[in-house]
Amino acid sequence: MVQCGRCGDAVSDCNAILCSGCKKHFDYACSGITESGYRRLGAERQATWRCPGCKSPKPISNDQVMQELSNIKLTLAPMLDLLNGIREIKTELSEMKSTLLLL
Repeated sequence: MVQCGRCGDAVSDCNAILCSGCKKHFDYACSGITESGYRRLGAERQATWRCPGCKSPKPISNDQVMQELSNIKLTLAPMLDLLNGIREIKTELSEMKSTLLLL
């Protein structure tokens, strides 16, 4: 017997589904899949079955967002330097055109 990871009821091993994500066992009522549906999955898909909690996307934390922003800033920094260089070249070209027109 194992304990259902959602409701806490005791479930016999033959009626429990193991989640490949959280490694908890679930009874069919809490698993989100019928017994016949689970049996039709086949051994390979049964081995990778995930409970509804593991299937749903996890909310992104503020720390993760801040880390991603830092990574983006690091990626963009060289591009901003390149953009500034291009602006300088454009200014110099404009000055050269002006000088040539005066000749």
